Amino acid sequence: MTIGRYDTILQRIDKNLKTLLTMESKLMSTLADIQTEVTAMETEVEAAVTALQSLAKNAADPVAINAIATGLQTAHDNLKAAVDAAVPPVAPA
Repeated sequence: MTIGRYDTILQRIDKNLKTLLTMESKLMSTLADIQTEVTAMETEVEAAVTALQSLAKNAADPVAINAIATGLQTAHDNLKAAVDAAVPPVAPA
């Protein structure tokens, strides 16, 4: 192989490496955004649980409380399904 051919190969490798590093950076940014959203969602869920507990103690409308609880359960189920679809199973150690 000639030096020119090696140079061409190295340039392609360098370009591919830069592309991979850019993709990794974007992926990590997306992951950080998702982690931030999950933390915010956890805070909102905790607030909803506290509000439901307070409503239940104060004899609020049980139908309304059940509707809210059902909505929370549906949101939980949807989130779990999305996570299960996006995350590959972890192999046992």
